[in-house]
Amino acid sequence: MKISEDLKQQVERYERTRSFNLNNVLKFELAAWYRDTQGKTLNISCGTCIRNAMRDLVAAGNQSTQPAIRRVPFKGIVEEKPKNIAEMTYKELRAMAKEQGIKGTLKREEYIALLSNA
Repeated sequence: MKISEDLKQQVERYERTRSFNLNNVLKFELAAWYRDTQGKTLNISCGTCIRNAMRDLVAAGNQSTQPAIRRVPFKGIVEEKPKNIAEMTYKELRAMAKEQGIKGTLKREEYIALLSNA
């Protein structure tokens, strides 16, 4: 199905800026395209549905003209700076002691004394 020049302009705008402005005529045209290509009914009163249909229209146009861009999610590395033992909470001290093989329930000051010597 061919789309009108007005809808093409909005598709191009959506590709560039991720925003668009459709009047009712363009919404009905988008709904007709959606029905013909996707086989589903488009709820033209739902902004999210319209946005998703525009996304599908952009993707359909890009499939024939450009190869798909593979996006790789960014995974940043967060380095934790070591805490001063005196600033650690009781739970953190207890967990650190457990990692080092210290068993039993001690007071906070006793954990600090044991862990600062270790």
